[in-house]
This record gives sequence, structure tokens and C-alpha cells, in this order.
Amino acid sequence: MYKVLYIDDEIEHVEDFIEDNENEFEIVTLALKDDFDDMIVEIYEIIKEEKVDILILDHFLKQTNPRINYSGGTLAVEVLNKWTGYPVFLLTAKEDAAFEHEVDPLHIISKELYQTKADNKSINRRINQYVQLYRSRIKSSEERLIELSKIENKSLKEEQEELNLNEFMEKTLDGTNSMPSKLYDKDEVDKLDRLIDLAERILNDKI
Repeated sequence: MYKVLYIDDEIEHVEDFIEDNENEFEIVTLALKDDFDDMIVEIYEIIKEEKVDILILDHFLKQTNPRINYSGGTLAVEVLNKWTGYPVFLLTAKEDAAFEHEVDPLHIISKELYQTKADNKSINRRINQYVQLYRSRIKSSEERLIELSKIENKSLKEEQEELNLNEFMEKTLDGTNSMPSKLYDKDEVDKLDRLIDLAERILNDKI
């Protein structure tokens, strides 16, 4: 059973979500804070400390508190910028407004459909499958990095692949707490040197 952090400004909606999904997920909730920065820091801390697998947010969060200066969409984008590919889903009664944010359209869910028993089960299956795919991507990236670390003279393609995988893992590990802290032993100066060297080699290869 995966752990969900569910965020909604209306208490009755939170209670409904728990009642409808308590057999599907382990559910953690969070009260809204007035300020965006305070709220996003709290989300980061809970995801890391509680080892949350999925973040589900209501898109419109100002129904009960007009002082709130953010939406579920802005929170979702911030989390995705920090942790690439993290399982984030938006529940909304106004899908067109949610589509304005840089969130995968497949992760924008109609509240009306989600509150229907049959559709709720189908959508939860999709959410669970996404988490499985996300974890699989982390695992395969880890395994590939180990393979690449054993190659002494890497090709340009392998160098680029390693850099891309490192970047992905750097933006993933802290968010999931499910993998070792680092698979590679590089400081930032060394990484920058390698990037510059790789760029020069690519340019020279094209000339």
C-alpha cells in the first residue's frame, strides 16, 4: 500500500477522500498555510520524513481562505521542479484551468469522475501503476549508472548518458528516500569539468 499526501482546503473533502480511499492508500494530510513558501517547505518535509509515495492536491485551494496566494497547480509544479517525475496528481472541477500548469495532462483528474465509485477504482489503479513505473525508472537508472561506472574509456554517448542519469538521480533520491544517498562519488567541480570536456569533445567531433 502506497502512502499519499492529500491536500485540500475543505475539511469535508479531506474526510471524503480518506473514507473513499483508506483501503487503497495510507493517507497523510496537511493543513494549508497562508504563504506559498511556508507551504512548499512543509510539503517537502512531510514527503521526506513520512516517505510519501504520491502527492494528490485539489487544484483550487482558496475556497475557504482567500488569503492563500497559491493553487494546487503551483504547488505541483514546484514539487516537480525539485523532484523530476515525482508522482503528483491534481484533482479539479475545472480541468481547463489545471491544464495551464506544467503538469502531465494524464495527472490531472476530474473530481467528478474520481468521486464515482467505478472511476475511482480505475484512476487509483492508474496512480499505483505510475508509482511503479517511477520506481522502476529509478531502479533501472541506478543499475545503468553502476554499469557505466565500470567502463574506463567511455564513448561520447556513454558520457552523455551518465551525466543525464546522474542529473535525474540527483533530483530523485532526496524525494523518495527509497534509494542510497549517492551512487557516484563526484563533487560539483569535477562534474562541471566533465561537462565542459564533453561539450568540447562534441563540438570537435562536429567540426
